[in-house]
Amino acid sequence: PAAMEERGSGLRLAVAKLTARAGALGNLAKAEEIDREAVDEEVHGIDFLMDVVRRRCHADAAEPLPADCAARLRNHVTELSDEVRRARCLDPDDMPALDLQLQVIAGALRRIHRQAEQRGAAFRRWGARPSAMPPSAEAPAAPVKSPTPAL
Repeated sequence: PAAMEERGSGLRLAVAKLTARAGALGNLAKAEEIDREAVDEEVHGIDFLMDVVRRRCHADAAEPLPADCAARLRNHVTELSDEVRRARCLDPDDMPALDLQLQVIAGALRRIHRQAEQRGAAFRRWGARPSAMPPSAEAPAAPVKSPTPAL
């Protein structure tokens, strides 16, 4: 009960912060001249809060990453650090090289994010899938044979 109460209060706080950030973004958008950096900061803040709310909605939100996921995450973090170091060594006047390196860094960051957010993705392919046809056009339900994983 205490853990569920804590999760509920954390969820309420995260939604309140999300509401405040959305309001701040709305205020920025109403300005005659829109500050690109301020909008970007609010968007990233909202994106982070969306992740917080999503995690709070899952029962396993407080559980640490499994050992294999943690090992992959550590590798991705090392990769990110290496790529940031490479960016620091580039000539600041070489915009094409910097842009390319920023794309590499963004890819490493996405991999870290995916790894941190992973929730049983290995078995998702065997889960139920919504039908692409409208209910009236569907054939009567028939047993579907599950794919056998390769051993």
